[in-house]
Amino acid sequence: MFIRAVMASVASVAMFPLQDVLGLGSEARMNLPGTSRGNWRWRFAAGMLTEAHSQRLRELAAAYGRGPQGDATFNGRHSSKQARHPH
Repeated sequence: MFIRAVMASVASVAMFPLQDVLGLGSEARMNLPGTSRGNWRWRFAAGMLTEAHSQRLRELAAAYGRGPQGDATFNGRHSSKQARHPH
């Protein structure tokens, strides 16, 4: 849900943690504010991103008009607020 909310934003850039894309929980947290130990241990490993992840991100990008300008994959949608809120 968080990724969908970010994609629906009127902001020109949409960014979200890779851990959210992968559907990981707190075990993949990068750091815990206020602690000096045990942070920054999670690492991305080759193979974690699958074609299913890629397809889902492509679908969300298309649904919310985010993607390369003129790319037929994205149906030529604009980055307007209206295009980011499909019915």
